[in-house]
Amino acid sequence: MHLQELPQYVAIDIQEALEERFMESEAMYVRFLRKLLTSDDYKLMEEAAAAENWQEVLRYAHNLKGVCATLGLTGLQAQFADIVSLLRNEEYTVAQLQEKLVAVKHEWQRTLQYIEQLESA
Repeated sequence: MHLQELPQYVAIDIQEALEERFMESEAMYVRFLRKLLTSDDYKLMEEAAAAENWQEVLRYAHNLKGVCATLGLTGLQAQFADIVSLLRNEEYTVAQLQEKLVAVKHEWQRTLQYIEQLESA
């Protein structure tokens, strides 16, 4: 799959990411997108959630929100921002948080699936 096809499947702003953060280098951008495939942060966030360690969930969700913003992954960035906001508010139920975590898991897996299919630029 070519990079320019990715927005058909994933909420992503390729142009902004390329222009603002990756010096218009598609090769560099694809390399950084692929780093998500080996990142442990999402898995560690899930483990923290399973242990109900909400401070750690907040830390990992915040990190992932920033990474997704840098990469122009607008859909994931918004979902991680929702989790961060909910945890910072401290007026949430575990059910509310679990609902957000299930939604972001689906989007995370979909996004990684499409990133895996990217051709080198």
